[in-house]
Amino acid sequence: METIFGSMLTEVDRVILPHETEVTVCGAVFQIVPLPGHTAGHIGIITPDNVFYVGDALMGEEVLQHAKLPTSLSYALDLNSKEALRQFSCDAYILAHKGVYHDLSALIDQNIAHREEKIQQILSFLTKPMTFDEWSAVVWQSLSMRTKRPERIAMYLRNLHCIVEYLCDQGKVKRQFLAGAICYLPNDAV
Repeated sequence: METIFGSMLTEVDRVILPHETEVTVCGAVFQIVPLPGHTAGHIGIITPDNVFYVGDALMGEEVLQHAKLPTSLSYALDLNSKEALRQFSCDAYILAHKGVYHDLSALIDQNIAHREEKIQQILSFLTKPMTFDEWSAVVWQSLSMRTKRPERIAMYLRNLHCIVEYLCDQGKVKRQFLAGAICYLPNDAV
């Protein structure tokens, strides 16, 4: 983590526990909103003046245009968290990935559509029974992934693995043991 995200690592002065719904800092009460998906313990924070920091739960429009393989530990939880943001009415919303918004409706729709598009695109690359390595090689080439940094490659492969697991959970992809390897194939090919 230090190699990849060294600039983001800081000493923690206050741990927010999973059951906490608010924290008090210097007498000000901040609401804690669970938004799992990007990471298991991802949260949003609503300030006393009604500003909602949604963190990585949404990407801004500019970031969406360039996102090739977005990071989500769980695609199902991520999509649920994006939908859950609709229930909040705040004066402003701050995103970790570029942007301050006063209404999230259209951005939520764009983020969900982007996720669905990426999922369908990755599914479309599965044209025959493939091992994960074969499928990931097609995805890598088709999405024009260019990094040569091992830690970035590992992150992209983890992101792809999360999408593959989501597709399996949704019943769109099946696993089969063929010729000594686990292969994936579209559910309609079975």
